[in-house]
Amino acid sequence: MLSYRSIVAVSLVIAILGVASTFYLNSKYNLVLNDYTKLRIDYTSLSDDHRKLEESFNDLLSRYRRLNESYVRLNASYTSVSHEYDVLMILYEELEDHYDELQSRYNALMDDYMALRYMYNRLNESYSILESMYESLTENYSILQRSFDELNIGYRDIQLEYIRLRSSYDKLLGSYEALKARYTNLSRNYEVWRRYMLSYLSFPDSIPRVLSDDEIGRFASLVQALITYPLDYWLSIEEIYMYIKNHVGYADDPPIPYPPTASSLEAGYYKPETYDRIILSPMETLKRGYGDSEDQSILLYALIKAYERYMHGREYVVWILDIALIDGKRHMAVAIPAQGGRIAIIDVAEGYYTGYPSSLRPLDSYMELISYSSLFIHHEGIESVAIYTVRSGRLIRILEGDLHDMIDFVKQLA
Repeated sequence: MLSYRSIVAVSLVIAILGVASTFYLNSKYNLVLNDYTKLRIDYTSLSDDHRKLEESFNDLLSRYRRLNESYVRLNASYTSVSHEYDVLMILYEELEDHYDELQSRYNALMDDYMALRYMYNRLNESYSILESMYESLTENYSILQRSFDELNIGYRDIQLEYIRLRSSYDKLLGSYEALKARYTNLSRNYEVWRRYMLSYLSFPDSIPRVLSDDEIGRFASLVQALITYPLDYWLSIEEIYMYIKNHVGYADDPPIPYPPTASSLEAGYYKPETYDRIILSPMETLKRGYGDSEDQSILLYALIKAYERYMHGREYVVWILDIALIDGKRHMAVAIPAQGGRIAIIDVAEGYYTGYPSSLRPLDSYMELISYSSLFIHHEGIESVAIYTVRSGRLIRILEGDLHDMIDFVKQLA
């Protein structure tokens, strides 16, 4: 039989467990923890009460006899309570296991809480910095908004100005296209004019104009009138020489402006230059009645070719000699190579022909060229000679070199 103290202890434990179980099932975890603490306090208090009960045990022993009669009734109740106790113990063990699980979860939550707390502090610091930056940005935004409003007003003004300028641009573009077309036409016409000018200033460029077949054909009637014996070739060439000598005087060309290229004019590189070598056509020289050595030599060449084509019936090789003198001057004459390495030179400007003052005839090229070069002693002599011939209005260069090169070349023709 259990002692009264045991019964009281068991009853108290069962009551406490029932209260704890009911409270746990209806409360959250943190309340359970608080209840557990209270139970510990109650347990301490019960221990004190237990000691007091022991002191009272002797007094209760006398009462035991009176209560013994109630024992039977209590024993039956005890059996019932014992069964309930076993059930509560099972529940208690389950609750204890659940408590351990909750404690573990609580510790994990506390760890997460501390980590979150640390992150919160960091985020709070970042928030403070961002809040300060936000206030600064807000202030800057207000300033920028005011600036934007001012710029927007200026933009509308500029847009109106742009529309006005666009209208002006379209008008100017139309004017530009018209001016561009005029410039293109002017540039093209200028180049045509420049090529025409160069035909008077550049000997190679002048040939299609001054010694074309049509230009030579214009002298057919003239040579027919002045040639006495058409079959006598050298006498006929001498008569042509004498005609030019008597009808065309010598005069140096005046300096005239040299036409620059259109690109140099456009780029601003043009510097005024003059040129003192004007190439006249044979008819222009004959009409003017005077010219320099180039004009007289070209006229002589044209009359010789007109004579060969329209009277003699056979054309021979006739050269134009473009002579560079040592002192920088230039001179021009006509030469006709002959068989046996001979040559005849006709120079109206110098009043010279091969065989002068007797009749015109070809002589040995070496002796003739040396004799001819002596005419230019006052120019320090001949530096070089370029030999040209003309075919169908095209200038063809035969040779360019000094007198010895020319002598060797004529001898090779023998």
